[in-house]
Amino acid sequence: MEINVTVTIPGLPEALNNLAAAISGKSAPAVAAAPVTAQAAQPAVAPTVNPTTPAVAPVAAPAATTPPVNNATAPVNTAPSAPTVAAPSNPVANYTIEQLSIAGAALCEQGKMPQLIALLGKYGVQAVTQLSTAPDVINGFAAELKALGAAL
Repeated sequence: MEINVTVTIPGLPEALNNLAAAISGKSAPAVAAAPVTAQAAQPAVAPTVNPTTPAVAPVAAPAATTPPVNNATAPVNTAPSAPTVAAPSNPVANYTIEQLSIAGAALCEQGKMPQLIALLGKYGVQAVTQLSTAPDVINGFAAELKALGAAL
């Protein structure tokens, strides 16, 4: 008696290729998805993955310190001061997809694959290379990688 079981996992070939490319430091090649066929004497049971999202503690901004006030009467300097420039409200992305891929691969080597998969799922992608290049997405993803222990 022979039983053939065909298991199709959408996106698995691409995810594996992207992970291999990230580990080797090369760009990921485009590969068409193909079903994976396995032959077994008994029916196969698909494993369930229940990734857990680690709790991320919010980072508080450092409190502004004010210099002590000297109430002694002293001459007042009326020279004009240099104008101050406000920080941009939309920070520029400091990281590349390649840097995030390398950091993710390092987390995989540390045994944090379930947390990385959960983080990718939070951003609605299966691989780092599928992330939007918008600065808020890149910076947010990088911050969460750092929270997992990535060296960025």
